[in-house]
Amino acid sequence: MITRVEVENFRSIVKGKAIITEGINFIHGPNGAGKTSLLEAIAIALYGSEWVRGRYRLGDLVRRGASSSVIRVEYVGIDGRRYLVQRVFNTEKTLESQTYVIDESGRRVAARDREVTQFVVKTTGISMETFSELLYVRQGEIRDILRTGRRGSLS
Repeated sequence: MITRVEVENFRSIVKGKAIITEGINFIHGPNGAGKTSLLEAIAIALYGSEWVRGRYRLGDLVRRGASSSVIRVEYVGIDGRRYLVQRVFNTEKTLESQTYVIDESGRRVAARDREVTQFVVKTTGISMETFSELLYVRQGEIRDILRTGRRGSLS
């Protein structure tokens, strides 16, 4: 379960922090306030370059006028332990030395883009594909599903 999200210089967000509680969390605000950016930041924190590839250019994610973006997501893994993922990137690349996971004791347990993603998948039990298909809905998709009556089933 995600418990906290911190974002700096990401898309329209200069600096933001969200505390996530158990149950349903409601994110609201006017157009352009950063609601979708917050959800994208969570996906990028969890899945890194795998999530970005084919969707974005890093230069489009760093807030205009900033040199880099920082995303931190704290979550409780399936093992009951608390972890903090940090990903830092500039307009051209992920800054590997500043991309890591630390555990609740402050020990670095994963570093670099690919290793961090693998660690997140292992400790959450949620692959990027599952996250994308079942847990993450982009702006407008819910409206389209409700409007067309399209429903899916899990097998």
